[in-house]
Amino acid sequence: MKLDKTKKTYLIVGAILIFLVWCLLNYITYGSLSAVLSKIQGLIVWIIILSAVAAVIYYLFFHRYRVDANFECYKRLCEECKLNGAHELGDLITTGDETHKSKIYGKIIGYSQRQNSKHEEGKYAVEHIFSVRLYGHSLLDKLINMFTKPLLFRIPFELVDELTGDVYIKCNSFNKHLEYFYPNNVHRDFQFTNKNLYDEANRFTQENFTSYLPMLVEKAAGIEQEDEERIRDKSGMEKYRESKPQVASNQDYSQVNRNAN
Repeated sequence: MKLDKTKKTYLIVGAILIFLVWCLLNYITYGSLSAVLSKIQGLIVWIIILSAVAAVIYYLFFHRYRVDANFECYKRLCEECKLNGAHELGDLITTGDETHKSKIYGKIIGYSQRQNSKHEEGKYAVEHIFSVRLYGHSLLDKLINMFTKPLLFRIPFELVDELTGDVYIKCNSFNKHLEYFYPNNVHRDFQFTNKNLYDEANRFTQENFTSYLPMLVEKAAGIEQEDEERIRDKSGMEKYRESKPQVASNQDYSQVNRNAN
């Protein structure tokens, strides 16, 4: 269960208040700052031990590995932009219109170009992908953005003027779909946004599934690696002799009759 930001904030503030009250009670009880620090040190040690035990129990008995296909595609695009670099590009800027001013969003630090799933008469649409580190509205925002991940903007080819210096996008603002930001004038274009995201996730799922096929086949057949090597080294006659049922000879039958008499 995921918590929203408001609940997370309340939990953090509540935990801090409880900790401060606990420190105050210890100070009143023992009357010494060194004693309070010693108690805090012991508390930290116990928190680390209990957290380690809880993590081991969780991953051994409760954890289920899940793959978020959309997030994995997002990480691939981040790697592409990082590998390609910024191509000497400057800032990402919206052009605005009669009622909206032009706005500078941030510095372009990575770039990639892809064919979109949207196509007409067999010709695929081209989209620009910009990795942007935001500037922020205040000094605190700028400091925070220095340590946060850059944002990915996916822009149709026709909405970009030139890929030299500062890049101007023909829109007023951006709307978020999953992990990406799209211009406000194309976020309802389902061929360009939703279908493309679905196709990327579907392609990743197929690639990820094929990587598990050898392991799944071995488990389904119940063949271990040592048995597989032993079977591979044997000749066809040896395999036939092992699989052929053993038939008792006449000598064996006579021996059984003697024992019975």
